[in-house]
Amino acid sequence: MEKLESLVVRLEKAVSQLESGRGAGSPPGGSGDTADAIDSVSYKDYNDWIQAYVTPFIELSNKLGDDVAKMGNLFNAAVMAQRQFILMAAKHSKPADSDLQKCLEPQVKAITAVTEFRESSRRSKFFNHLSSVSEAIPALSWILISPTPGPHVKEMKDAAMFYTNRVLKDYKGKDEDHVQWTKLLLGALNELINFIKKNHTTGLVWNVKGTPASPSGTRPPIAPKPKASSGGGPPPPPPPAAPAAPLPPPPSGPPPASASGPEVDTSALFASINKGGDITKGLKKVTSDMQTHKNPNLRDTSVVPSKPGSKAAAPKPKPKFGSTPVKKDPVTQLDGKKWMIEYHDGNKDISVEANMKQTVYIYKCVNSTIKVSGKVNSITLDSCKKCAIVFENSVAALEVIGSQSIQAQVTGKVPIVNVDKTDGFQLYLSLESLDADIVTAKVSEVNIMIPDENGEYLEKPVVEQFRTYWDPKKKILITEPVEIAA
Repeated sequence: MEKLESLVVRLEKAVSQLESGRGAGSPPGGSGDTADAIDSVSYKDYNDWIQAYVTPFIELSNKLGDDVAKMGNLFNAAVMAQRQFILMAAKHSKPADSDLQKCLEPQVKAITAVTEFRESSRRSKFFNHLSSVSEAIPALSWILISPTPGPHVKEMKDAAMFYTNRVLKDYKGKDEDHVQWTKLLLGALNELINFIKKNHTTGLVWNVKGTPASPSGTRPPIAPKPKASSGGGPPPPPPPAAPAAPLPPPPSGPPPASASGPEVDTSALFASINKGGDITKGLKKVTSDMQTHKNPNLRDTSVVPSKPGSKAAAPKPKPKFGSTPVKKDPVTQLDGKKWMIEYHDGNKDISVEANMKQTVYIYKCVNSTIKVSGKVNSITLDSCKKCAIVFENSVAALEVIGSQSIQAQVTGKVPIVNVDKTDGFQLYLSLESLDADIVTAKVSEVNIMIPDENGEYLEKPVVEQFRTYWDPKKKILITEPVEIAA
C-alpha cells in the first residue's frame, strides 16, 4: 500500500507538471520550451513596450484616420512580426544563415509595406506623417546589428524627427492630436532603445540551450485585406508588399571545414614551389597568333583560344543586380495647392508662377534648372541631383533632402533653410535673407554665399566637424566647432 500511495503521489505530481506546460520530460521545442520562452524577461519586456507605447500610438493613428490610420496599422504589423521573432529567439538557438533569412521574411515584408505605402502616397495631405513612420521603421532591424544595436535605433529616431518637426510646424496650436502623435512615435523609439539596453545590449540574445529556429515559428496571422475607408472606423492596413530586403543580411563567416571530407593532398603544391626557377619550364609558349597586339581578331573578345585556329566565344554579359528602373515621364502640374515637379532630366527651362497658399515639391529631377516666381508657402527638393533652383520668396522654408550637387539662390526673403542627407549644396543668399537660419544634418560640402553692398559674394563653408566634451561643473555636454573646420 505504501508503494502504491507513493506511485499515486508521483503520478499526480507528473500530471500537474504536464498541465502547467513544464513537464520534466518535455522534448525540446515542446510545450515546456514554449512556456519558458513566454516567461522570458525579454519577451515580457517587449510586450510591455507594445502595451505602453505602441498601442497608444496605433489608437491615436486610428483616431486621426485616413492615411495615418493605414500607416499606423502597417507599423503595428511590423512590430507584431518582430514580437513573434523575439519569442522564437527566446525559445530557440540561432539558426543557420539560410534559415535566418527565411525567419526574417515576415518582418521584411512588413517593413517593405511601410516604405512602399509612403512612396505611393506622395500626394497625401499626411505625407509628413507617413514619412515619419517610414524613416523610423528601419529601427526594427536592430535584431541584426551587433555589438551595439541601440545607437542604430537612435539614428532612425533622429531621421524621423526631420518629418515630425514638419508635423509640429503644421499642427502646433491647431490640432493637439497631431502633436501628441509625434510625441508617441518618438517616445516609442526612445523606449525601444531602453529595452535593447536592458535585454540585448550587444545584440539579439538567442536561447543557446534550445533547438535551432525554423521559419515556421515566425509567421504571424495573416492580416485582412484593406478596404476603402468610409469614415466609420479605422481602416485596415494595405496588403503586404512583395518581398524586399530593408533588413541587412547577417554577416556570413567562412564555410566550416568538413569533418568527414577527404584531406587535401598538398604535397604537389610544395613540390612545385621547391623547384625554384625551374617552375616555369612546364609553361606553354605564347605564340604570335595568341597575342592581341599582333592579332587584331582577338581584340573583340577577352578570351584567348586554347588552340591556334579555334574560334573564341565572346563572354556573356554579367547579369545586373535588380531590374532596370522604369523611366517615368516628367511632370509639372498644380495638384490642389501643391506644385508637383517630378522626373525631369536635363530640362533647363522649368518655370512656375505660385502664390502664398501654394507649395512647390521637386522630386527626382536630374541636371535641371527650376525657377519659381512669386511668394510661395514652402519649397522642397527631394532626391534630386545636379539641379539648380532660383526663387523669390518662401514664407516657411527651403528644404533640401537626400540630394546631390544642388545650387539654390533666393532673390527675396527666406526665413529657414533645412538641408538633410545632402552632399554638395551651395546657397546664394540675398541681402534680405542674411538673417536666415540654416539647419543642416548629415551633410557634406555645404557652402553659403554671402552678398555685400556691391553685389559681390563671400563664400563661407558650413562646419562639418565638431568637438563634444563633458562639463563636470555644469553637468552638460558641450559641442563646439573644430577650429580647423570653422
